[in-house]
Amino acid sequence: MAAIEATRDDPPKLTNGNVTETPPANGNLIPSPSVPPAEPGRVTETPAQPESFRRPSSIRMDKVTSRDPFARIQGQIVASNYVSPVRHAKLLFVKEQQESSKVDASADGSGRFNVHLPAGSWRIYLSSRDGSLHYHSKIDVQPSQDRNLLVVSR
Repeated sequence: MAAIEATRDDPPKLTNGNVTETPPANGNLIPSPSVPPAEPGRVTETPAQPESFRRPSSIRMDKVTSRDPFARIQGQIVASNYVSPVRHAKLLFVKEQQESSKVDASADGSGRFNVHLPAGSWRIYLSSRDGSLHYHSKIDVQPSQDRNLLVVSR
């Protein structure tokens, strides 16, 4: 077995099986209560306990959050009966604090849409059959938020 030998200014060095250290200026070493006293100028270490070799717990990806500045908004556009999908409808999201920020989305054949919006307050406009846009509602989104939205056409 090897040991570590050190001086005050030097890093410890490996020697013949014992950890050695230069005693402090007063010449006394204070041994740990769990370690039997050693001769002056010599400190011995106890072997590492098995629990100190445990692997760290694994990272759970479902508990990891990201700092994505965008919110993911997905949903469906339905008719006033809350059941029938409105196919290929257009949505326009306009940021309330900065009206020049606009994001558009189109519904698919089943009325579903998916859009990524920066955090903030957004006004939602829905296209009618003639193509004109009508105010629908307002939504507040937070960074990294996933949100489902049901848009009811009037």
